[in-house]
Parts: sequence; C-alpha cells; structure tokens
Amino acid sequence: MGGAMLVIPDKRKIVISSSENEAVADVIPHAKEFTHNGQSMVALEYGVEESLVLRNLGFSVPPPVLQYYNWPARFEPMNHQKETAAFLTTHKRALCLNAPGTGKSISAIWAADFLLDECVAKKVLIIAPLSTLKVVWARELRHHLPHRSFVICTGTRAKRESLLETPGVQYVIINHDGFTNMQSKLTDFDVVIYDEATALKSPSSQRYKTFAKWTAAHNPWLWLLTGTPISQTPADAWTLARLADSKTCPKSYTTFKDMVMQKVTQFKWTPRPDALETCKKVLQPSIRFSLDECKDLPQTNFVGRKTELTAQQQKAFKEMKDKAVTVFAAGEVTAANAAVVLSKLLQISCGVVYSESGRLAIDASERYNTLTDLLNEIGDKAIIFVPLRGVQDWLQEKLTADGYEVASVHGGVSKKARDQIFNDFQHTDHPKILLAHPKVAAHGLTLTRSKDIVWFAPIYSLEQYEQANARIRRLTTTGKTSVWHIWATPFEAELYRRLRAKQSTLTEFLDLVNGINED
Repeated sequence: MGGAMLVIPDKRKIVISSSENEAVADVIPHAKEFTHNGQSMVALEYGVEESLVLRNLGFSVPPPVLQYYNWPARFEPMNHQKETAAFLTTHKRALCLNAPGTGKSISAIWAADFLLDECVAKKVLIIAPLSTLKVVWARELRHHLPHRSFVICTGTRAKRESLLETPGVQYVIINHDGFTNMQSKLTDFDVVIYDEATALKSPSSQRYKTFAKWTAAHNPWLWLLTGTPISQTPADAWTLARLADSKTCPKSYTTFKDMVMQKVTQFKWTPRPDALETCKKVLQPSIRFSLDECKDLPQTNFVGRKTELTAQQQKAFKEMKDKAVTVFAAGEVTAANAAVVLSKLLQISCGVVYSESGRLAIDASERYNTLTDLLNEIGDKAIIFVPLRGVQDWLQEKLTADGYEVASVHGGVSKKARDQIFNDFQHTDHPKILLAHPKVAAHGLTLTRSKDIVWFAPIYSLEQYEQANARIRRLTTTGKTSVWHIWATPFEAELYRRLRAKQSTLTEFLDLVNGINED
C-alpha cells in the first residue's frame, strides 16, 4: 500500500500518511488522526500486534523486532538470521525453509524471545527430534538466552508431567513422539516451534493428526522448521502447507496429490512437470535462505553436532580412562602408548572396539540417531567420513536397513568398484549417501554433487582431514559447503578444534592424554 511512514523507535510509535488513514483508525482504537502541513496523518503505538494488523491492511511496515530487539547472543547475529527472525515475528503461522547449517534454531529462538519481551507470549514450546533436544536446542538457549528458564521434557510420563509443572519456566523442549503422547497436558503455550517438520509429512499418521487437531484448538504462533519440505515426493508439501494456513493449498490431500503427481500404474505415481512450482506456491508464508544466499557465512561452514554416550559407552569410557591413568602413573607416558589409549577412547565413542579377541560392538545408538537426524535435515546427497572400518561396515548395514541409499568405499573395495561408486555419486541421483574412509577419498576426487560432508568421528591426520574436505570444494563457483562434526566427548571436540586450527594431532598425543580426565 502506498503512502509515507516513519517509525520512531525510542517512542515505539509509527506515523503513517496514506489514503487509508481512516481504515487504520477504525481497526486500531488507539490510533490518532491529525493534520500536519495540510496533510492527513495517523499516529499509533507500534508493536507486534499493530504490525500484524497493518500488514493485513496492506501496509509494508518494518518488523518491530528490527527496531526494538537487542539480539542477546555470544556472537553478532548474521543478516539472514535477523531477517528470518523478522519474518517469523510478522507471521503467526509460517514456514522456515532455510538450508541446514544456516542457524534456523537460533533465529526461531530469538523470534520467540522477542515475543516474550513484548508480552505477546508467555510460554514457548519447542518440538524437535530426540537427539537434538539437549545438544542443539537446550544448548542454544543456555548459551544465548541465559535470562530465560527452560526444561527438557523427557523421561517417564510422571517425570514429564512434573517438569511441565516447573514454576516460571518459559521454554519447554519435547521430542516429536513425546508431544503426541503428552499433548493433552500441553495447554498453555503461545508459541510453538516445530523442528524438522517433515516428521509431519504423512497426512494419515497419528503424529500429524494429533498435531493438526491440537494447533487448531489452541491457535498458537506456529513456526515450522525444515530445510527439506519435499523430502520424498511433492505430495509431502501438503501437510506443511495446511499447518501454515496456506491460502493457496487445497483442503483435500487427494486434490493436492492429483495437482502434483500423476498416476503411472496402480501402485506408481510420478511428479508432474510443474510439481515443484506448485509446491512453492502452496508452501506459504515461508522464508528460505540457501547456503549461497547467506553472505555472512564463510565459504565452508563448519558445524558441530554434539551427541551423547549411551550407558554402555559411558561405562567402557570410564574403565578405559581409569586404566590409562593407572598405567601412566606407573611409568613414562610416550606418544606411542598415548596414541593407543586415545584410539581406544575413539573406538568406544563410535561403537566398535578392537581387541586381541576380535571386534566388539558397543551400543552407539545415540550417535547413530544424531547421524540420521542430520541426514534427514540435509535431505540431499552427503558424504560421511568414517575413520574406523568396523564402524563403517556397521553404518552401511544399519543405514541400508533403515531405507537409506548407501554406497561404501574403503581399502577392501577394488579400485574399479570404487571408481564406479564415485562416478555414480557424482553424475547420477544414486546413491544418496556415500560412506568413505578418509584415506580412500583423500586425494584427487571431485564429488561436488554434495554440499555436505559429515565426519562421524574425528581423525588424527591433518592432511587427510583437509584433503577429504576438499572433495566437495567448488573450484570454479562460489557455492558454499558445510562440514559437520559429530562428537560426544570433550576429547573429540578438542581433536576437531585442532584440525580446524590446522594443528597436527599426530605429535600432540601427550597433551590430549593429559586432558582425558577432564572428559
């Protein structure tokens, strides 16, 4: 809508001069009309609610969050993160489709924090994959919003109900299935952030039906986060569009499926030529930043993803550290025996331990769940570097059983077979996931079909680390890439830190050993 406007941040007011001044005064009672230099104007207090009303009237008004919010954080917010938070705070229901690694979670947390500041909301519910509750969402809140209180709603039903009764809590974090089981107790939330919203893609699932019914009954601010809104077929977009109150999405799933898919046989459907364009139209209101559009991000974006040790891993880890401390106390610590200790600790973290009696599997389900959640978030081709052969074999078997398209390369695969796998990964749609030992994929390969590398565990060789990461580097374009580090212990985090700092770890075993008691 045309006209002039002026926001006065210190007064928290907006002044508008337009042909629709009367309409503004009609719908916003505290708006005051006046005349200045013969020009009709209207002045009003300007906050979240007023911005929503003015936008509904057709005014292109600046988001209040960009005027008033102080952006609490350990770092300076990036422009795309501010724009994302601004978009969310001006849409009561919306989709955030930013690419993985761009900081969707912190943008959503800032947006919710602003609504709390403005007294538009009193309580926020975060629904996310189980593996990310502590290591992503709780961590973001703890690091950047220490002034807010939160609980992680996990455990038995009785424990969850008790946590929900915690006085003064402002953020509640719960996993997808936890919400489905506890939804009758979740009644007083003004803002809902649903992470990895493709978990709702099936319209016939209990998860979707329960959530849709709940949101219809409670009508909260609802922000659906996913970097892959169409994870399998274009029809996946329907549930997200309906939850976002898309004005262009049919109410019937069958109608929408017929719009984007065509039936080939009784059991086979294929996307229509214009399916993606149709999905873009219905997936509104939404905001999307690709990696390349995030100008503040470095060319290669390094992202840590913390996981947890299982109870079995914790026990084995403690036993190994205690044994190491005893051995080292009795004699000289050498680089050789320190390397053995650190190698064993890394094996325990990954779930496969080598001994004289053979290979022993240890429960590493938390690490695996973190990996699959990350792969689902990426939603595209990815290379997973695995420094341990036994772990690589286990991952190939488990990922394949869970329906992922996986190929694996290591020293036991012939050069001819390896070359074929690399060629297929680079030039065809299959496989989607490439498991590789860093030594095998460290030199001379171009695998730029993937923008994402995932390190299932760190390695000691700086040369192999840098060479492996270079496989997806785009030498002739400005395309950005992401390198993900999965870690469970401070020891692993320190290895990644040294690799990032271009410090050789091969000669620094003694330092690392000195720190294992800190883990």
